[in-house]
Amino acid sequence: MATVIGYASTVFVSTPSSSSTHSTTPKFCFFKHLLKPILRRKKLLLASNIQATATAPSTDIIDINQPDERELSAKTNILACPICYNAVIQKGDTGLTIETKPRSSFECSTCKKSYYSNEIYLDLTVASGAKDYTESTPPSIEIFRTPLVSFLYERGWRQSFSLWGGFPGPDKEFELAKDYLKPVLGGNIIDASCASGLFTRLFSKSGLFSLVVALDFSESMLRQCHEFNKQEEGMPKE
Repeated sequence: MATVIGYASTVFVSTPSSSSTHSTTPKFCFFKHLLKPILRRKKLLLASNIQATATAPSTDIIDINQPDERELSAKTNILACPICYNAVIQKGDTGLTIETKPRSSFECSTCKKSYYSNEIYLDLTVASGAKDYTESTPPSIEIFRTPLVSFLYERGWRQSFSLWGGFPGPDKEFELAKDYLKPVLGGNIIDASCASGLFTRLFSKSGLFSLVVALDFSESMLRQCHEFNKQEEGMPKE
């Protein structure tokens, strides 16, 4: 179920469900519901034309030699294939973190299509791994894929929204978003079209959600998001 929050950020809210699969973008990426919100110690999860941050602290006592089944499920079954919409499972190490190994691969459990990650994000577009695939996109989209615009986004570009667009500013927008999302506090959200991750960081540091996923079509925006995540104080390091 998609929900627009605040004034500048679109967030998709995942509510518990055992059978539904959700599309974060109709054309490129799809996410499955988590079986239920998992409250764990702070973790940072980077993915997709995706990044994700798990932030809520845990009060559970677990055997470190016996991984919790719910936690493993949350790590390995949150993604879905954009072709057949079935589960995408990581090969090898379970779970995703900010330090996901470059060229880690993920495979659809049904159609066997593989998707690949680099040191920054997991590419869940249909063309992931393809060398000869091209697609024309409108200039309004392409401009945000340029490194210059991505670099300037939080260095003046975004601030102009308040001046010319009537946006109340990130802090006020964040408060509006929190009020709107009260029914799903402790659950999982997606910051769709996250750009450089301004609201991703605010949601992650708030500790109000089990999982925060940063999603954007622009590779250069996700690189900026990754850099800001590393520099931001109070951000989870795992």
